[in-house]
Amino acid sequence: MNMMPVTAGLLEPLGESIPLGVYASWSVYYLFGVNPYLWFIVHWFTWIALDYIQLRGIQVRYSVMRSGTL
Repeated sequence: MNMMPVTAGLLEPLGESIPLGVYASWSVYYLFGVNPYLWFIVHWFTWIALDYIQLRGIQVRYSVMRSGTL
């Protein structure tokens, strides 16, 4: 399985995760008074963890399909 190019791996968070984290941090601060820096850090680590879990799931399924043992 071809891996994602380095540029796509570096640019994807800049186009999606970071702006969403900033917007959510501001919203949660405005609505509930939660520290926006803490919210952004939790958002960022959650995003990375879910990306990793999804990647591992895809890689495992691909290796099982390729080996022929379903």
